[in-house]
Amino acid sequence: MRIAIDVLSGITLAYFLVLNSIYVGFTAVAWRRLTAHLRATDVMPVEEILTSELTPGVSVLVPAYNEAFGI
Repeated sequence: MRIAIDVLSGITLAYFLVLNSIYVGFTAVAWRRLTAHLRATDVMPVEEILTSELTPGVSVLVPAYNEAFGI
């Protein structure tokens, strides 16, 4: 029985090592592609976006029930 448990634990350990290695590989590929994508895209500076006539205005609505003194 002890040998069967040792074999099963070895197989389980090998499975999780292979699976986590695949996950790390996928993460590395995704990280590389993401950085390449971000470098390829042009990002406008925030000041230029805020001063543009094409940028829509933003309104913020805050509910205030029984807050007459705080407002």
